[in-house]
Amino acid sequence: MGLPLGQITKNCQRISVQIEETKLAANIFASHIYWQMMLNLQLPPCESSVKFQFEGECFSQSSQTIPAHDQKQAPLNFAIGELLLFFGDHEARTKRLLGDEKGKTYFELLPGYLIGRMESFHRGIAWFSMAQKNKGNRKYRTNAHKIKKLVGKWAKAGDPNVQHYYRMLCAEDAVLKKKYVMADQLYKEAIALAARGGHLHHAALFNERFGEYQLEVHSDMENHKFYIQQAIRYYTEWGAVGKAEDLRAKLLML
Repeated sequence: MGLPLGQITKNCQRISVQIEETKLAANIFASHIYWQMMLNLQLPPCESSVKFQFEGECFSQSSQTIPAHDQKQAPLNFAIGELLLFFGDHEARTKRLLGDEKGKTYFELLPGYLIGRMESFHRGIAWFSMAQKNKGNRKYRTNAHKIKKLVGKWAKAGDPNVQHYYRMLCAEDAVLKKKYVMADQLYKEAIALAARGGHLHHAALFNERFGEYQLEVHSDMENHKFYIQQAIRYYTEWGAVGKAEDLRAKLLML
């Protein structure tokens, strides 16, 4: 997903024809969901709300027959979770994790799939965000630390694909513990690792989180604007132009 979204959607269009020819219902179902997710990520957050339904030309939750089997629901849960994360609705994301998605995350339903590691990390971001806003809420803190421990295990085992995941979760944890000097350094390291690895979506997300932290914790408007502008640059390069425009509009209001 760190590749430009435009390139991915072009591939989705080409590959979709081939998958349709297989007549494998589960594969066709998943491919249409992923294709729609890529299209929605390019829209403004207000046009891509998935709090109630996941809708679009390639896939419509309201008109599609959703498989009853939990494992076949994993792609839909994943897509909804990704949209809520990148559009900054961490409250809705954690509500799903405590409700409809409880025990049914991609990582739990399809253990061993590489995508489950990224999905787990993204859940960690949402949990930490809510834990920071609701410091007295133990369930947010507990779930956040559970994900950090899991990702830390992968990172310490030497997985090169999750090193920036772990740095980012350590940064979020440092904010939660009010270790701000440490948090500053860890955020910068996470951003550098994501950018160096070509993970455009994470470079964008990490800069956005760091920019929000600069304003909320340090009341530093100059650094807030700098890192949000960096996020806008990476979101634009990734192809999430609607998200980039949304951030740009918010900056103009400050």
